[in-house]
Order: sequence, then C-alpha cells, then structure tokens
Amino acid sequence: MNSGIVKQKATFEKICDLKTEGCLYFPREDNSGVFHCVSSGGEVFQFSDSSNEQIMSLNGMINGLCFDNNGYIYVTDLNQCAIFFKQLNTVEQSPLIENIIAKEYDGKPFKGPTSLAYNKDENVIYFCDSGNFETASMCPFDCALYQIDLETRVLKQILNKLSFISDVCYDGANGCIYLAETFMNRILRLKQNDDGIYMSSVFYQFSGRIGPSALTLDENGNLFVARFEYSPIEFEGEMEGDGLISVINKEGIMIGELTLPELPEISGLYISPKKRENLYVTERNSTGIFRIKISSFTIDLDKYEEMLNGGEKKISNIK
Repeated sequence: MNSGIVKQKATFEKICDLKTEGCLYFPREDNSGVFHCVSSGGEVFQFSDSSNEQIMSLNGMINGLCFDNNGYIYVTDLNQCAIFFKQLNTVEQSPLIENIIAKEYDGKPFKGPTSLAYNKDENVIYFCDSGNFETASMCPFDCALYQIDLETRVLKQILNKLSFISDVCYDGANGCIYLAETFMNRILRLKQNDDGIYMSSVFYQFSGRIGPSALTLDENGNLFVARFEYSPIEFEGEMEGDGLISVINKEGIMIGELTLPELPEISGLYISPKKRENLYVTERNSTGIFRIKISSFTIDLDKYEEMLNGGEKKISNIK
C-alpha cells in the first residue's frame, strides 16, 4: 500500500531568521492569530512574514508552548523541570516568565516536561515529561503523559512507561490524543471510554529514521508527522540530509510524504486552522522559520483517499 502514496518534494521558504543561540521548537498560534515559537536558549519569539521579535525569556531551556482560551501562554523548561505560564497582555510590564503551574507529581519532581497541547473543550493541558532528548535513550521507558485541569489546577497522570514523547497533539474533532513516541518509532493514539479512562493503542508503526519528533493536524484530520534523523553529512561547513514528513489519515493509513532538502532534524510542525494552506516548520540546525505551501499536496491527498475508498480518479503525482 505504501508504495503508492502521494510523494512530493516540498517547496518552502524561510520567512524569518531569529536571533538565538538555541534550537527552535514548535511554531504555534495564539487566539488572536499571532505566531510564536520557542528556543532552547530560553526565549519566546513572535514572528510573521514581515517581522519577528523576542517577547519573553526564561532562565532555562524552553522546548514547548501552548495557549489557552483566556490569553495565557504556557511553556516547558527542561532545566528547571517545570511548566511556566504568563498572561500575554502583561508581556510589556515584565518580559520574564516567573509563574509555575506544575513541577512535580505525587511528590516526585519531573524529569523535564517537553511538548504541550491545549484541549479547549475541557480546559485542560496535556504535556509529556520526557527529559532531555540527548540522554533519554539511557532510560528508555521512563516517560509519562499528564494533564492539568486549568480550572482546579489538579494534575493527573494519564500514561507512563513510555519511550521519550517528543510531541503531543489533541484532535478536538475526534476527541483523541496523539503521541509521538520517538524511540519506539511510532505514534500512539489515546481516547477516553465512557468511564473516563484513557485507552491507548499503536496508531502507526514506522521503520527507519530515529523516530517521530513533531505532530500537527490538517482540516481533514490527517496527521502530519516529522520523522527525525540526525544530520548525516557535513560538507564545507554545512549539514546535509533531507527532512521527511509523513501523513497518516484518520484510519491509521500512510497516504503521503513530503521531503525537505537539508532539514533532517525537524523540531516542530504547525498548520493553522485559519491559514490552512501553510505548514510551518522549525529545524534544530537552523534559526529560521520555514513555510511550505501545501495546497496542491493536500488536493492530491484528497484524491488518493478517494481512490482508497473506491474512487476512480487518476493522480498524476503518485509515485
């Protein structure tokens, strides 16, 4: 089946270059449509086609962020092993992020929270406690998924004994959570039963590359998955190797792949519900934000799914 998926070489542009010594992670959008990303150097940036600026900082190592419906930003810090939050309209008064919403569970400190996802229907945040990517393989099944109720501040463990979760993504339309379990090279899917218990299953098992590192959903519920690989070659001072983004449909079938020349260590993906034709990408070796026009790609994905469901349309770009 996978030999017939839609494959494209991505046409992308660098829309801005950020001033940071750290690695960039997870482009995201606040409620007003302003784009942000974070750096492991401890910075939070706003960015657009025409400008970018650092708006907040933390004396730590930020590698995850999300926004709630009440104008708050939440970031994860690997150094202090905590989740910080701040109201966005207070940025000018104090650019530092100082408020902690979570730093331990059941009396034990976190390893180091990573990615965050907001569930607006229940006003909760999901987050992964995975620790540092570079050392996590030494304790491969010591990671967990949690949720925080933002109304009551109650912290709950959902799933444990995981092998480094790089990213978590909430699908509000289908009421499920996707996890990128990097060192098992797979995607997990969680959904609550009638008793409120989360049931987990393997949504997709990859082979090759190190593992999935970032997730985002398109308007049809297709899951875009960054397939992380270390830069294999250094030539004349520049790292070479292609990035790979796989697309898995709601039934758990791979339907497409995008390749990104010379961007193998993808650290963040985002498709805006308001600007669905664009896919935003961060990569650990670059301080740029990259934008891919995916309109033609998604049209071909739709045609391919139509064919899978018994349609007879021909698809010129399937290889």
